[in-house]
Amino acid sequence: MVANSNSKEMVSSESLSAYNNSMIKLAIELGKRIKAVKVLILPTALPNLRSLGAMRVKNKVVFMVTKKSLFEKLSGRGYQVLLLPFHNLSRIGKVTQAMRTALDNKYINESDPIVCLTGVPGSTSMDTIMSLVATRG
Repeated sequence: MVANSNSKEMVSSESLSAYNNSMIKLAIELGKRIKAVKVLILPTALPNLRSLGAMRVKNKVVFMVTKKSLFEKLSGRGYQVLLLPFHNLSRIGKVTQAMRTALDNKYINESDPIVCLTGVPGSTSMDTIMSLVATRG
């Protein structure tokens, strides 16, 4: 069982995994609708990758992680992954760091439309989807 930081209730790991998987699918669908160049996903745990494979989105999704073990698992499965330094940041801070890192590593360019999926710092739940225009500012 995992504590959900927003509601303070207990949820099963399977239920949280299904929730995160739904959020990943929604972020990818939003990315398609707005013609996003990339969808940046900031997980703290390994997401269910089976459904992602069926969506054939490896070239559109970039996982932005702070754990080396997560980096190795995702990159070993052929996904685009960038390892971020760990900083105790808010959701917006994490998205800003991810966007700048993606810009620095040429995954996106300034003015590109992008979608970011993140969550509450310290939680394994990804509950925030943002559509943005990439900028260093």
